[in-house]
Amino acid sequence: MFDQVDRGFRSQGLSALLSGSIEGIPYKLYSVEAPRFTGEARFLFATPLARIVRFLLVWSCFGCVAGWLRKQFALRIIHLLPIYALVWIVVYAFYWGRILSG
Repeated sequence: MFDQVDRGFRSQGLSALLSGSIEGIPYKLYSVEAPRFTGEARFLFATPLARIVRFLLVWSCFGCVAGWLRKQFALRIIHLLPIYALVWIVVYAFYWGRILSG
């Protein structure tokens, strides 16, 4: 994974943070390797932008699923909390599955 992070930084610069956040590469690896490729201020500025990508994808998926479930089954928001937890479990199962298999 360190090699993949290194190649990403060399070919994409800081934008490698964006692709890495959805490819299942732990963000900690980018933070360890970043000083070789960029300054601290630039990295700190890019961090929230890069990390929000994964969260927005999950929130968007959950929003679509939740909207459909509310219409189909007349669920209230409180009933959606276990479904939201399940969405995060599935996302992290996928994430850790990629890490452990690669």
